[in-house]
Amino acid sequence: MRIPLLFIALILAFNSYAGEFTIRDIEKDGPLCPWLDGMWCVSGVFKGEIKKGDTDKLEQTVRNLNSGWKSISQKTNTEYSPKVRLGVIQISSNGGDVYESIRMGEWFRKNKVQVINPQDSPCYSACVFAMAGGVFRIGFNFGLHAFYTNTSMNPNFDYDVENNKYQKVEKDIRDYLQRMRIPSALLDETLQTPSSSINTLTFEEAKRLGIIGFDPIFHQLLVAKGYLNPTQ
Repeated sequence: MRIPLLFIALILAFNSYAGEFTIRDIEKDGPLCPWLDGMWCVSGVFKGEIKKGDTDKLEQTVRNLNSGWKSISQKTNTEYSPKVRLGVIQISSNGGDVYESIRMGEWFRKNKVQVINPQDSPCYSACVFAMAGGVFRIGFNFGLHAFYTNTSMNPNFDYDVENNKYQKVEKDIRDYLQRMRIPSALLDETLQTPSSSINTLTFEEAKRLGIIGFDPIFHQLLVAKGYLNPTQ
């Protein structure tokens, strides 16, 4: 299908997000950014610390994309008005809020977003949990360390209180990884490295821990839609 270049330029200009998340382009229909259900597939970039509310920004940007296209379509009397989806995102982050990372990962999975950690860009700490939600995940620079709470940095550290908090966060992460069909060994490995250090993974280690790979259901979707051969 031939895409009106003027429409693309107007959509991207109207919907560019000036913060940590930016839209890059409308991608060619293919296995990395499939036009599922006739929706144009766009790519994006997320950089920086993962903070509370970042997932809402991602979602709102996609809404803005669709609102912008609808507005352009109405002004130009265009009958064909496809929707737009975020299909692939590059992520670069030293970490951040664990629960926001989980929210982001769940949003990636729900919306069938493939996640790339570019070469020479970090995906450390909580970023790895966001990455785990991607329906396909590939990257080159993953780093793990144990999580910690803000109150655990207080000189009046209460071991029993912090232990209870830790158990709750640990359970929530483990439950999340199970929902994402990621080996619990990822969390086990994370807990072995103190929060003051970083365990940089090799490609093979990241693959073994499930950070790199396909969600099996999404893989089957690509096969069923003709984007991949069963052996790929």
